[in-house]
Amino acid sequence: MDWNVDSTQIYHDLVMAEAVNSHTTPNVVGITFGSVFTAAGLTFLGMGIYAMNRDGEGLSEAFDDLAGGLLIICLATPTLALGIPLLGYNIYAYGKHKDHAVKRDEYLKSDNAYKRRRAAGAPAEKTAEEQGVSLQMSILPTVDVANAGGGMKLMLAF
Repeated sequence: MDWNVDSTQIYHDLVMAEAVNSHTTPNVVGITFGSVFTAAGLTFLGMGIYAMNRDGEGLSEAFDDLAGGLLIICLATPTLALGIPLLGYNIYAYGKHKDHAVKRDEYLKSDNAYKRRRAAGAPAEKTAEEQGVSLQMSILPTVDVANAGGGMKLMLAF
């Protein structure tokens, strides 16, 4: 009985499994938008605090307090409420997707090394290595005449 195992398909399956989760472009876009919203929210917050703390008298001070409160409530709070979670999630997801991309690249590197080893070891005639086989396993019956016994022998060829 002879089994031939080819690692090319195994590497291909591993690469495809990691490639599904390795796209970081949506996270980069999310980080960009999250950063813009967070920066805008912090700017509005700073402007609102500055407007509320400006010195003035009478109607001018009341207008500054009203404008500062509106900046904080109407602009700073919603943009920060949108920007901070968007930025945080995309930074987290970028790290996870980057890990999958690194693992995918390692599998591709191992696959290329495997193919080079297989191509370098191929003799002139067409062998199992040239057919894409990396391991040959053979189970052979054995007979031990000297000790009156027998059994099975497993032979591996790389």
